[in-house]
Parts: sequence; C-alpha cells; structure tokens
Amino acid sequence: MLKTELEKIIFSKEELKEIYRQSQIEINKKISKLEEKLKKYENEFENINNILKEIYKDKVQRIITEEDFKVIYNQETEEKEKINENIKSIELKIKKLKEKIEKVDIEEIIKSVEEILNFSNPTSEMYNKLIERIEFDSEKNIYIKFKFSKYIK
Repeated sequence: MLKTELEKIIFSKEELKEIYRQSQIEINKKISKLEEKLKKYENEFENINNILKEIYKDKVQRIITEEDFKVIYNQETEEKEKINENIKSIELKIKKLKEKIEKVDIEEIIKSVEEILNFSNPTSEMYNKLIERIEFDSEKNIYIKFKFSKYIK
C-alpha cells in the first residue's frame, strides 16, 4: 500500500526541488512577519520600561501621589508581562520555523522515495525514514502521514 501511495508522487527531481524551494520561501516569509511583530513588541516593552522610570521619578519628585504611582505601576507592569509573554511566544515560533528549515533535506527525501520505489521488499528502516504515522478510522480507512508531506502542498 505504501509503495502505491509513493508511486502517486510523480514529480521530477526538479519539480520536487522547486516545491521545496517554494516552501522555504513561505517559511522565510512567516519568519519575517514574526520578526516584525517581535520588534514591535520589543519596542512596546522598552516604552513601558521608560514609562515606569518616568512615573518613579514623578513619585520621587512628588508630582504624583503614592496611590497614583501604585495604580499606574500595576497597570504598566501587567501590560509589560503580557508583552513579555508575547515576545517569548514569537521567539519560540521563530525558533521552530528555523529548525524546520534546517531539518529538511530534499535530496534525502528524494533518495528515500527512490529507494522504496526501486526495491520490491523495502525494509522497515526505509519506511521509518518516510512515515511519520499511520492512522486508521472507524471505517477501516488507512491514512499515511509522510514526514515530508507538510512541505508539499
């Protein structure tokens, strides 16, 4: 069954390389957008730090009351924590996307598919290189999730 599914992939090496290149471009676009968001949040974080410094100065100079200081300080600190969580989340997404770029070797994928298609009795090691998981539904349909399928639209 797996061999039948793999035979359906009738892309030439050049087509596979182009698909891979396009997926890399898409991933890089996502990374760029995330980096823009990250920069925005970092600027907001810095602005809040500046606000906190200013309100502290105002408190020390008795321009604002202690109560006003506490209210403003708590609001800004809460906002700062939210922004910091967003920064960490975006950094993690960027890291995962960069790892995804580094993990994929299109030549290795092509080689693995060709090995299986050229052998009448592929080994379990060959299957393990290509298959992420196999799922069955209640009607006994079989779904094969290939490790490289997320890179092919």
